[in-house]
Amino acid sequence: MRQKQEGKKQIYKIANWISLLILLVFYLAPIAQVGAVTQENRGLTINSAKVGDNSKEIKISANVVNNDAESTTFSVTIDPENSLTKEESATLKDTAGNEIGTYEVSGIQIAFTILPKVQASIDLSLALASDDLKEITLINDGKATTISLATSESSETTTTSKITTTTTSSTEEKNEPDTSPSKVK
Repeated sequence: MRQKQEGKKQIYKIANWISLLILLVFYLAPIAQVGAVTQENRGLTINSAKVGDNSKEIKISANVVNNDAESTTFSVTIDPENSLTKEESATLKDTAGNEIGTYEVSGIQIAFTILPKVQASIDLSLALASDDLKEITLINDGKATTISLATSESSETTTTSKITTTTTSSTEEKNEPDTSPSKVK
């Protein structure tokens, strides 16, 4: 009988340890999950960057996410330095026109401060500091987005010269009817 009681005590101890381990896992699991979710729910992702309608500006389209309870700052590095006109604490609005934070353009970066609990798309136009630039590179989270400024000008020139060439060849065809069969008769 004594052995039965000792056996029951051992089973009871093992059951207690298993219960404690289960409670510990349930206690620590949400902490690990919160850490993982926080990393995924914050950031700025550049979707596109191109020369604007006015060749003296660039347009940036991006998604911003800040599910934190506090404002968060994200920065995008500009290369070459001082290629964009400096701006201090300008209001940042999403594509629907709602204020979602501020941005500041300095010599080497664009700093975005996003309000808490924001998930939005933005379209931002930034003025170029010089007309002599060939390209600008925006670096965000290790990903580089390069905007070629010279390409847009040369494509406009090529289009214009094609139109001119077509007009010239049409004019030449009108001046050559001397060898047509109607004049031979």
